[in-house]
Amino acid sequence: MEKQTMRFAILGLGTVGKGVVKLLQESREMLHLKTGLNLELAKVLVRDASKPRPGLRDSR
Repeated sequence: MEKQTMRFAILGLGTVGKGVVKLLQESREMLHLKTGLNLELAKVLVRDASKPRPGLRDSR
């Protein structure tokens, strides 16, 4: 099976946004087995880009 990548963005990285990112990271392998897709977090849109966000690399 050919590997397909689905890139996605998330709006906001508060309580819910962080939870979604964590859940997707923890479930990455299971989601790949069920869907055949590799999920890639491409962008995170936030109000204050200068605020430190541990665990995410800065892509500016």
